[in-house]
Amino acid sequence: MDGEAHHQLVDPAQSATVMHCLRHNLQAFALPWLERLSNWENAALSLVEAQDAHARACDFYLMAGQQEKALWALNEGLAYWKKNPGASFPEEKEAIALRMEKYFNA
Repeated sequence: MDGEAHHQLVDPAQSATVMHCLRHNLQAFALPWLERLSNWENAALSLVEAQDAHARACDFYLMAGQQEKALWALNEGLAYWKKNPGASFPEEKEAIALRMEKYFNA
């Protein structure tokens, strides 16, 4: 299937092609993505892997009952900040510090 194909529904003759492309894209891309993010642990891991929202990843791990992984997510966030101090918003570093203190007395 050509991933670059674009079609419009203004031409009724294109309806079958558009629906085929839509179904293919949903099955190939959207459903696996949703499946990956369908639980707290996978959603948290996805955030940490993307080097984004480590504080939120901690929250997700805590909701999943994974204390050690929650702490790991925060430590990953702090390590990322040390390597890339300007890579994220200052609020994220503050959120990490708040969670370290609240949940881990650190």
